[in-house]
Amino acid sequence: MSSIRTEPGHMPPDDEKTQLAILQDQLEAAEARYERAMRDLERMRRAFARTGGSASSRELQRLRHEITVMRNSNIWRATAPVRFVLDTVKRPKAAVARLRNLLMLVRHSAATDGWPATLKKIEMKLGRHFGGVGRAKGAAMKPLQRLGAPAPARLVFRVLLIAETTLPQCFKYRVLQKQKMIEQLGYECTIVSWRNPDECMHELQTHALAILYRTPSFPEVMKMIAEARQLGVPTLWEVDDLIFDADKYSTNANLKDLHTAEMEHLLRDANLYRQAMVACDGCIASTPALATAMLESGSKQAYVIENALDVDTLRIAEAIGRNGAKPVDGFVRIVYGSGTRTHDTDFRQIAPAILQVMRNHENVRLRIIGHLRLSVDFEAYEGRIERYPLSDYATYLNLLSECDINIAPLEDSVFSDAKSNIKFLEGAIVGLPTVCSPRSAFKAAITDGLDSYLADGVAEWREALEKLVTDPQLRKDMGVRARERALDGYGHLGIGTRQVLPVLKQFERPDTRPKLRVLAVNIFFEPRSFGGATVVAEEMAKSLGQREDIEYSVFTTLPTERADAYQIVRYDAKGSVVFGMGLPPEGDRTFDYDNPQVYGAFMQAIRALQPNVVHLHCIQGMGAGLVDICQAEGIPYAVTLHDAWWICARQFMITPANRYCYQTTINLDVCSAHCISRLENEPRQDRLREALMGADLLLSPSVFFRELYIQNGFDPDRVVVNKNGVKPRAHPRLAPKGENRKLRFGYVGGDSYIKGAPLIKKFFSSTPHTNYELVVVDNALNLGMHSISAKLWACTGTLKVVPAFTQETIDDFFDSIDVLLFPTQWKESFGLAVREALLRDVWVVATDAGGVAEDIVDGENGSIIPFDDKGEQLAVVLSALLEHPERLFDFKNPYADKIRLFDEQANELYGLLADIVR
Repeated sequence: MSSIRTEPGHMPPDDEKTQLAILQDQLEAAEARYERAMRDLERMRRAFARTGGSASSRELQRLRHEITVMRNSNIWRATAPVRFVLDTVKRPKAAVARLRNLLMLVRHSAATDGWPATLKKIEMKLGRHFGGVGRAKGAAMKPLQRLGAPAPARLVFRVLLIAETTLPQCFKYRVLQKQKMIEQLGYECTIVSWRNPDECMHELQTHALAILYRTPSFPEVMKMIAEARQLGVPTLWEVDDLIFDADKYSTNANLKDLHTAEMEHLLRDANLYRQAMVACDGCIASTPALATAMLESGSKQAYVIENALDVDTLRIAEAIGRNGAKPVDGFVRIVYGSGTRTHDTDFRQIAPAILQVMRNHENVRLRIIGHLRLSVDFEAYEGRIERYPLSDYATYLNLLSECDINIAPLEDSVFSDAKSNIKFLEGAIVGLPTVCSPRSAFKAAITDGLDSYLADGVAEWREALEKLVTDPQLRKDMGVRARERALDGYGHLGIGTRQVLPVLKQFERPDTRPKLRVLAVNIFFEPRSFGGATVVAEEMAKSLGQREDIEYSVFTTLPTERADAYQIVRYDAKGSVVFGMGLPPEGDRTFDYDNPQVYGAFMQAIRALQPNVVHLHCIQGMGAGLVDICQAEGIPYAVTLHDAWWICARQFMITPANRYCYQTTINLDVCSAHCISRLENEPRQDRLREALMGADLLLSPSVFFRELYIQNGFDPDRVVVNKNGVKPRAHPRLAPKGENRKLRFGYVGGDSYIKGAPLIKKFFSSTPHTNYELVVVDNALNLGMHSISAKLWACTGTLKVVPAFTQETIDDFFDSIDVLLFPTQWKESFGLAVREALLRDVWVVATDAGGVAEDIVDGENGSIIPFDDKGEQLAVVLSALLEHPERLFDFKNPYADKIRLFDEQANELYGLLADIVR
């Protein structure tokens, strides 16, 4: 289709006629096929309703295939930019009618403007719908800036636990327990499994500290650490076993009880854990000895947070104390809990002592909970050995509480010396004395002979067990003291205050956040700087972000190749923290004004920033649900009324016939007659009106737009003009010199009826004057595409097609023209380009179109033509300028100082938003 070239009103060559005929046949076939499929689908929907969902699955499969093939065809993609199928399954008749209208428009455009222009229109329409600004293959957006200030200084201090979640005891003591302690200290804390890397990456965007528990250096984990580094999120790697140093890990004699391959695998894994550990900013250990080993293995910093008795453990223990009772059967039970298969060697160290006690006392039983292989010596006592499988924690504590003596043997090794004292704590909380090996954590927790026993070697173990077996009162008293010691030294509140809080304070920044914290919302933002409203939103962020008395952040959207659908990516732009949410194209048109998929992402941004006011700019595609969240969170919000989207389903009040609506007070019956049915429009109007009514302030860019919204029922006291600013000139105007210089006209509105392109084409293609230059901006050039055809813009003078200017190149563009043409066909809220031109001593020719003309003094700094002009008055004005071009060669706008600058707008906006918070 790209080879078809023709001029308006001219017939194409025979070979192109053939291609056009084929294309028209394809369009008609698609129309018929779609209508048939929709008719069949409607029949199947009725069948479902009658049969309760038992209609033929094969028939449904056929219909799905029919629609899928049609949607994937080239012709369908070219003529269905609004995803008909998703939008119209509910409304098949309306779908067919819209399709017919689309085909009629395509044919009409081809006959009027030619196929090159028509195909360009289709291409641009697709670009605008799928991603907002349209991108051609090979066109690149600027990369996201990710290296800002440290996250704790920019976000609410929230902690993310990226954890190994498959080991129940580890998860309880090192992950879930830590979350509870962090939350009790007043911080938000989120847990996510490292095995879900997408979710980890999403959560990293909104947290200020990440703790990675027991994570190996698999590629996805290293990507998480790298992402955290880019985001300025400090990372701490945590573990409660010495599994990161192969040499020290190998001192664990229990490994010899495993198969050789399994042992070698565990030792190889040690390097994976070490690599993850040293990649992080620091570490957390469960014991001082483990922290020392971390430092010796290359960690930059090591903190100690011991295992604690959390609320759930205390609750279970209290219930056991109230309801539980030891069996009254005359037996004394020694209990050993083993959570893994790597404790056989530990138990073998004390097995002779256990056997001797069982020989000496027939009332002694051995209870084993979990994994343990006993030697053949225990076969003689098989009838006095109780075995229980691993179970949930409450059951485990109940089984423990039924016993009399708890034991915690550990071999003498570097590995064992790094282990925690959890066995003592679990016995103590249910009132059991424990006999422990004298390893570091046990020695720190226990006063030997007072609240438990420390025993080294078979003789000491036998002696301690004999004392406890033969003295019930000693067991009881020691159990009471053990419980007191555990509660006093290892309660969750104490560990949280003494150990967790100091770690958090190492990374939390002092609370010096300013009183005014604003979250601005706009559909586009850098790197997608598209449209005048986005320019204003960006410049407000840039200006306000430089102030010390305000914290200004932004919530926006990104294409889904930059951010997963409805997930957020944090980056920096215009001096602000920006949360960009992936926004996919949606077929349901209600999503334009009420998209429930956005709620989660916006709520995440709210929690990460805790603004005290939200400033909504353009929120098309995100919708009024943002307001619901503000209201639910008690956050006041202001809305800038950049256009008529809030009160009109046609954002710029342009009818399907490409004509301005002219309504001042929106009447849904009028809308129904010309644009959109009342059935579809009324819910939209009610939803958005309710959202605006709940706003604390409505900000209008112009007096004209303020009056429009007041005429539609909004309180004049809450509708305030916050007039848009423009960027100041960076240097004095540079104008060409010479006697034969041409008068230079500029036009920035694209090949659009709404912006007056046909009026401009009409004049410059027919004027007898030739000593001029027409500079036309093609917004698509920066995207690797073309939307302006030089042939369609043929003029009697010189035509120059240039890329869109940026805020950095704005002076260069306006230096290249003498007159800005702005014959817009809708009554705009402001007209940013008009003010940019007036500030830079460029004469402006514009229609009397609402806010556009408010800074033009007719005949002194520009020319105002009637809004309903068909080109006659425009021709008079432009002809007069061409007759005497010298009048504009050294033109100075006498009212340039009346044009507001962005900083002035931002200062006023600051005051307005601050008043809401006060």
